[in-house]
Amino acid sequence: MNFDSFLEKVKEHHSLQLPFVMYRHPGEKLVKGQLQPNNIIEYINDFQEKGFVFAPFNSQKRAIVFSYASAEAISVEQESFKVNLKKREYKEEQQEQDRYENLINKTIDTIKASGLEKVVISRKKEIELKTEPFLYFKRLLELYPEAMVYCWYHPLVGMWIG
Repeated sequence: MNFDSFLEKVKEHHSLQLPFVMYRHPGEKLVKGQLQPNNIIEYINDFQEKGFVFAPFNSQKRAIVFSYASAEAISVEQESFKVNLKKREYKEEQQEQDRYENLINKTIDTIKASGLEKVVISRKKEIELKTEPFLYFKRLLELYPEAMVYCWYHPLVGMWIG
């Protein structure tokens, strides 16, 4: 299976409104996928389940799992893509960008002063996509080879790309 046929299989699954996840671990070339056969939400009970876990930052909410046992597993080696870096699909507001950069700088200072080993800063940004989400996934694969890259979808929850 080449990368285009891998993506076509996932797109077809998506067109049926069925859950899926595609992901690549940091520094690897193997892109894995799991295609769920139905839109039932499976939750983690005791973290003994095996699969792709999608957990909210809010610990009061339950984590969702795409179980290895019930999903069709697919995989493919990542190919090199041409990525258009000049065209931006949305415009970042300067005030929001400045606020985020200030938060990063404060976090770095806090880490240095306190001895914390790791802090994760995130933000939720909702944008209207002018390009299909699968193209964003390909761009992330190419632009961030040392990062965990994923595209997660459940029709009852939504799509997340990171």
